[in-house]
Amino acid sequence: NYTLDTSTTLYAQWAQSLPEILSQSADTSIKAGNDIAYFVNASGAELTYQWQRNGSNITGATDSVYYIDTVTRNDSANYLCIVSNSAGSDTSDTILLNVISVVAVSSWLNHTMILMTDGTLWATGRNNLGQLGDGTTTDRYSPVNVMSNVSSVSAGGYHSMIIKTDGTLWATGYNSYGQFGDGTTLDKSNPVWIRF
Repeated sequence: NYTLDTSTTLYAQWAQSLPEILSQSADTSIKAGNDIAYFVNASGAELTYQWQRNGSNITGATDSVYYIDTVTRNDSANYLCIVSNSAGSDTSDTILLNVISVVAVSSWLNHTMILMTDGTLWATGRNNLGQLGDGTTTDRYSPVNVMSNVSSVSAGGYHSMIIKTDGTLWATGYNSYGQFGDGTTLDKSNPVWIRF
């Protein structure tokens, strides 16, 4: 004969495994005004997420995806996500967000030169004498890329002077009076290096 002992209760206990981040977003450079979404993909059960910016928790950023709808220069930072459950946590690699924005503008008469934080130079407007430096004499109604590694720019009446990050001086556009200082009076539609 067997009797049932009802004084003992048995529990099945499952050990929860540590979260593990399997994939994540990479470092990003993006122009100001765009949107961006960062993600982490993790294994484990009952996961919680906390995104951080430069080591501080971001209020309300508690999902596997962190979304910024309009990035500004102030959003440039290091981001990471901590994924947790009752067994522990795993932290993503740091994700660098580099927001590229305008750092300087120079305009004169009918053309504008735009310097970005990443050192790229853009130009728009009248280009009848090559003052935009894009290799043409075609007027531009939206900015076109001129060159990279630029530290400063100055738009003149029908010419532009450019200083690159290596300290060299470049010029483009109208040069009938020798305003480039390159020993000629030839107009240029591509920036030329001014050696002196």
